[in-house]
Amino acid sequence: MKTALTPLDFLARTAFTYRDKIGAVDGDRRFTYGEFNERIHRLASALTQVGIEPGLPKAQPPKLAPPTPNFDAPRRPF
Repeated sequence: MKTALTPLDFLARTAFTYRDKIGAVDGDRRFTYGEFNERIHRLASALTQVGIEPGLPKAQPPKLAPPTPNFDAPRRPF
């Protein structure tokens, strides 16, 4: 029975098979599939460390910092 690859399964398989091939381009920066895979895992780890877990509702992420004033808002006289 065949099952569809998830995006993470696809990335892992591609990083293993084509580790040294260019896999992502951002302007003049280029990343191999291996580098791209490592960066994705570092990002996922960093998000987990600040409390963002798989399955967490995307509309309500945990508060990472207190709200800051909106400096673009019109000034009101006191």
